[in-house]
Amino acid sequence: MQNNLERVKPFYRIEVKEKTKYKTYFASNCDISQAFINLHGVEIESEAEIKSLEEANNILETKETVDIYYPWSSVISMTLKRFLKKQ
Repeated sequence: MQNNLERVKPFYRIEVKEKTKYKTYFASNCDISQAFINLHGVEIESEAEIKSLEEANNILETKETVDIYYPWSSVISMTLKRFLKKQ
């Protein structure tokens, strides 16, 4: 059962505007049910592309994760991705 949950685990790419700067985050946990978006992940370069589950897990394990709240008015875009685990 745990293996199936890991195969469909969602990852989020979230771009936000903070004052005059744009920041991009890659998160494994994102709560969008409130007036604020709460994400737990890492800041990445805006042009960075993550193409596999292994790469996603590596980024989240090796970089320092942050827990941040942003108002919805700051969110520029949010993309949800699911990667299939390689057999």
